[in-house]
Amino acid sequence: MLTDQIADMFTRIRNAIKARKRTVNVPASNIKKEITRILFENHFISKYAYVDDGKQGIIKILLKYDEQMQSAIQGIKKVRSCLKIISSANTPMSTTGNRGSSRSCSNTMSRCRTLFRGLKK
Repeated sequence: MLTDQIADMFTRIRNAIKARKRTVNVPASNIKKEITRILFENHFISKYAYVDDGKQGIIKILLKYDEQMQSAIQGIKKVRSCLKIISSANTPMSTTGNRGSSRSCSNTMSRCRTLFRGLKK
């Protein structure tokens, strides 16, 4: 069975935020490590660490909340099969999914970097 590993990662993060969990564990891959690094650099998460478990590894993510337990990530939405939108508290979610938009994210990391830069607080 084929699965979208990036969508699974974002679903795990979304579910952890809804349950007000402090941490979430995601099976590691190179692209997920890069996405996690970008989330950290743009202040969407507090910390992250790669744990080698002898298999593929695990990325442990410490989610970021304010004093009122509001997450730095206010919404994650799958717009199309290759586009993800992440919204911070001060940035409305865009659902247009235009390929040229600074808020769109395709499978290339350069577009992901553009997305997160546009959403930076």
